[in-house]
Amino acid sequence: MDETGKQQRLHNKTEVIDLAEASKKMHCSYSTTLRLAKNGDLEAFRIRGAWRTTVAACDKYIERAFAEQRLVVQSLVVDD
Repeated sequence: MDETGKQQRLHNKTEVIDLAEASKKMHCSYSTTLRLAKNGDLEAFRIRGAWRTTVAACDKYIERAFAEQRLVVQSLVVDD
């Protein structure tokens, strides 16, 4: 599959992808993505030992991470 086809797949929310593709989508290393899956932070499942997730699960994780970071930043803001 060419690069354009891969990019189009990553826009399909129900598309099942492997962790290598998930790590590209989330702009992090494969080992970070694997750790997130193993810890249950990223919704993922195994098929014959190979980890899989969905584009929607990646998006959900990213949104949750942004929300958590927003709370941290807001707690650091000091009112005048």
